[in-house]
Amino acid sequence: MNAARPSGPLRWCLAGAATGLLEIAAFPPLGADLLILVAFVPLLLGLGRWGERGFLPGFLLAQALQGGAQLFWITSMTTVGALAWLGWALIAGLYLLFSLPLAWLLRRACLRARLAPWAVLAVVIPGHEILREWALEGLSWASPGYALGNRPLLVQAAELGGVPLVSAAVLLVNGGLAALVARERSRRDRGAALAAAVLAALLTVAFGAWRLRGVSEAEVEGPRLLGIQPNVTLEERREAASRGLSPSWHFLERQLALVERGRREAKGPIDLVVWPESSLPPLDDARRASAPVAWTPEQLFASRSSGGGRGLAEGFARATGLDAAARRTGEGAPRHLAGLQIYSDRGEGEEEATGKGHSERNAAILLAHRDGGLVEEGRYAKRALVPFGERVPGIPFRAELLDLIRERSGFTPAHTPGTSDGVMRLGPAGPRFGVTICYEIIFPKLFAEARRHGADFYVNVSNDVWYGDSAEMKLVHLALRFRAIENRRAIFRAGNTGISALIDAAGRERAVVSVDGRRERVAGVYSARVPVGDPPRAPDGAGWSVRAVFAAASILLSLAAAFGKSFRREDLGL
Repeated sequence: MNAARPSGPLRWCLAGAATGLLEIAAFPPLGADLLILVAFVPLLLGLGRWGERGFLPGFLLAQALQGGAQLFWITSMTTVGALAWLGWALIAGLYLLFSLPLAWLLRRACLRARLAPWAVLAVVIPGHEILREWALEGLSWASPGYALGNRPLLVQAAELGGVPLVSAAVLLVNGGLAALVARERSRRDRGAALAAAVLAALLTVAFGAWRLRGVSEAEVEGPRLLGIQPNVTLEERREAASRGLSPSWHFLERQLALVERGRREAKGPIDLVVWPESSLPPLDDARRASAPVAWTPEQLFASRSSGGGRGLAEGFARATGLDAAARRTGEGAPRHLAGLQIYSDRGEGEEEATGKGHSERNAAILLAHRDGGLVEEGRYAKRALVPFGERVPGIPFRAELLDLIRERSGFTPAHTPGTSDGVMRLGPAGPRFGVTICYEIIFPKLFAEARRHGADFYVNVSNDVWYGDSAEMKLVHLALRFRAIENRRAIFRAGNTGISALIDAAGRERAVVSVDGRRERVAGVYSARVPVGDPPRAPDGAGWSVRAVFAAASILLSLAAAFGKSFRREDLGL
């Protein structure tokens, strides 16, 4: 006597749970990345043999597990307390809401029109991720292709089409593996799925090997950068503030000690010292004497500062071993790129939300030694602001939510976005580099813009202390590799708590801060020559064209499903 088979809804929910759990395991913190190549097999098997009943809850369960887990780092934002859970629920809810049209389309295309599931998934899931990214400002940073970021050989196709193209290859391989056990599909369908999977795998590996070799041959050693990872915790900052100390000045000596250590350990002269996000004291660009916690440029960059004893110029010179001549002329002295908050007068049309009558920008400045002090040679203000962390989107009850966050956390997420492309030059005739800050690492367009404006490499400064022991730092590290591959430019990153690393133009890790095998929440320093070669790459716009093709195909298939008088396989000529 045969055992009773699970009902339709239960089968779909089991398949959805299996897919969601396999996706979770493929991403950090577990990081069993190759599981992404089989993660969609349970759903693909169902799409090839089961009916519609129960598909919607099963598919949404997979999306809820994967999306909720990948966004769970939001709950570790201890600065806002229980509001972090509210933020996670809201953003994960939006993630799930955007999954509804995808579920509807898959049901119509695969279960009614009986189109080949392996082909439909390989088109509509990357297309859906692109549309969600455009609509929700980068929320697709856990796309299937990202899971393979630590395997440079398998992700070089990102140069041609970004993460969506890598995700499509991943889904094709899933389809081929599903075809090996799916006996209900026709021999032609199974053969096509297997052929597509084998072709995708061969092209991925062959292209990856070719580009890895080509990038290595085109590399030219560039400037030597030094990055510090001071690991200043929230608890330390709060303890310093409770004693009436300015945290930025209080922990400056720790950071200077790391700079000095890095200089001694470096294998050659340092050209640029990279400090993390918000590592320097705030700058009062408006020069208001009433500013209680910020310093004017004259105070901050002079040889001595009344606010903190030794001024920045003296500390920088001491840490980098400069003599009097170098302090005066800047010749042979390294430059410093450091993150800090900048307060300035509000421009016309800027929203008043802080209650302080001024704007606040999360910025990075390039400083050089001159005449015994420091001079500013470049400035970049963060353009992509963290939702609910640095700004509150225009949603219902926005004003009330701002008040609640201010009351619970003591700060107001109302930063002003910058407008410049962040491209700076390392000296009058040195290479150009593009600057990004923290969360901006997930926005491909910012890196593409800097490359078009002449950036030879990138620098990212960050402070991920807010996310505790979550997987956020590892997820960002995966995104870092893709941004390097997409633009064939190296990226040098310095984060307060990690992961601070140099990624070359092929997405390979060249140097990293590591203490006893740990990369996160440890203090350390590293230095490396940044490769600045210009390897041959796909034409400008190629990646965006591929993205547009995926998005357009998803939209057209949705329109056909919604408005076509008949949506059957035969009517589509398949």
